[in-house]
Amino acid sequence: MLSIRTTPFVLSYDIKNAQLNMKQREGRFEGRTVHPEIQIKTTHPTLKIDQTECFNEAGSKTNSALLQELVNYSNSMHMRGIERIVNQGNELQRIENGANPIPSQAEYNAFDQYKHEFNIGTIPKSRPKIEVIEGNVDISVREGKIDKEYIKGGVDYEYIPGYVKYKVDSYNSIAIEYKGESVNTKV
Repeated sequence: MLSIRTTPFVLSYDIKNAQLNMKQREGRFEGRTVHPEIQIKTTHPTLKIDQTECFNEAGSKTNSALLQELVNYSNSMHMRGIERIVNQGNELQRIENGANPIPSQAEYNAFDQYKHEFNIGTIPKSRPKIEVIEGNVDISVREGKIDKEYIKGGVDYEYIPGYVKYKVDSYNSIAIEYKGESVNTKV
């Protein structure tokens, strides 16, 4: 028996394709905006009306004004009382001249010094004090601006080379083998 065995030629290979990687950086604008500002400071006009004197004349006095009026009135009454007593004392000194001042002084001290005259008037007699304080407007302007910067883009390349690796796993061969006892050949 004849056996023929063949081994094929086997070639193995590893292929890696080349790669080109590109990464694009886009250009961009960066900016910062400072907004314009208007600052307005206003002092309002003021109208001051001082009616203290008018109220004092009407009887609605402040504590200090009332106290001052009472002090002035008491000083005046005190001085009038001293003057009256001095005058009446001087009249009594002249009693030896034949005058009799006692009845006239008694009548004056009992009745006449308390007689008053009254007038009709309007109050207040003085005017209020009016003062105008002007207001003003201060305007300050801060200009706006834009700070800008362009950051340019680009392309980053990365190239990875490819390759082909190969090897022979088996070579081709033919093996012929005879299995048997004898060979009869005729030529």
